[in-house]
Amino acid sequence: MPVESRSCLYVVTALLGILLGLAVAVLSTPDPATPPRPRLPEVARGGEQDHISKVDKARQQTFQGFLVHTQKEELDLVADEPHLFQAQVLGAWHQTKPGTPRRKVQAGTEIGVRLHCSGAKVSCTRLSSERQNVLTKADVATWMWEVTAKQAGKVSLTVTVTSYLGGTKTVLFEKPPFTVQAEVAEAPEDRGLIGWVKDAYAAVKAVLTEAGVLAGIATTVAILYFALKNRRSPTEGLEAGDSGTPSRTPAEPTQPSQAQGATTQPTRQPVTTPPAESDRPRPNATAE
Repeated sequence: MPVESRSCLYVVTALLGILLGLAVAVLSTPDPATPPRPRLPEVARGGEQDHISKVDKARQQTFQGFLVHTQKEELDLVADEPHLFQAQVLGAWHQTKPGTPRRKVQAGTEIGVRLHCSGAKVSCTRLSSERQNVLTKADVATWMWEVTAKQAGKVSLTVTVTSYLGGTKTVLFEKPPFTVQAEVAEAPEDRGLIGWVKDAYAAVKAVLTEAGVLAGIATTVAILYFALKNRRSPTEGLEAGDSGTPSRTPAEPTQPSQAQGATTQPTRQPVTTPPAESDRPRPNATAE
């Protein structure tokens, strides 16, 4: 190979090497617009590991519990009438009537139960706390809602049960939601009249009951008042002449001089004149 050809080959190779080095340098240089990813300190990594360990430990301490709830046959929904829907989480299978359907849940921690209603313009008002503790097998937690449908039709009640790490939002277990479907019946046409009559009857009954109680109290007070008023002592009766004997007032003592010189004349009884002879009845008299 000629000397000139070799020189050109060396020059080209050197240029390629320089260009390759520049490309590698450019690619390896960090983008100034993208800040470098910070490295977590050892304390943060330790805290994350502690949280994971705590969650794992809490999951291992849970045990199998049971969920029971109101069945659709028990709802008997009627338009514009509120009905109660109840759910209970039991630490063990007890305190329930025979034949009640049950579902398995994870207990031994803080549990939250939520109810979502849909269809037939239905609303669900929660009447209890959303989260309650079921820590032992003897614990029983109860949730209640007031379900009211504004019109007839079908409603869907969806229940979600979640087990939390106590006092936190960390979810340990969550059971897939299940739905209870029920029919809402039409409200009777005379329901308003019947409701008004029932309310009026209850009001009248309350008034009569209260009036009867007040009348009884007034009668008792009157009897006691007259009994006390008519009750008098024997001395008071003699003075007032209640026994039929006139009261006698003792005579005032006379002066000694008058008592020695005066003589008391005996009281003369009135002389009764015998009836005339003609006025006396004659025995065995016959009419002429």
